[in-house]
Amino acid sequence: MKMPDYETNEDGPAATESIFESVTRVENIATPNGYYQNRCRGKQNALTVDTPAGRIAINARQPQRALAALIKAGSIGVAALELSSWAYRLGAYVHTLRHDYGLTIETLREPHDGGWHGRYALHIPCQIIGGEA
Repeated sequence: MKMPDYETNEDGPAATESIFESVTRVENIATPNGYYQNRCRGKQNALTVDTPAGRIAINARQPQRALAALIKAGSIGVAALELSSWAYRLGAYVHTLRHDYGLTIETLREPHDGGWHGRYALHIPCQIIGGEA
């Protein structure tokens, strides 16, 4: 952290730079207008995946994990119940992978007593080449 240079005047020590220029915090960064902004929310490693259409980089953590689970499951696919320890919104993660990254993911309906649930299967060959999920 850069420490400000202090000068002394008749009122006592005074900083030569603005307080907002010298503040550095891990979780919250002070902006010049006095508000705080989250900047460091853990490490942001992109998951790089090689697809037939080219390489894609996925930055969001949960879609990264969902894609890794889809790749690992292969043609069997995954259901939300199988990933229930972390994939509370698997349908939303699959939607993101389909619409933002152009991946072909099929929804298979599996009936049960109360209706049906979705099983998602990835239908294009993908290989993780960088990052971690």
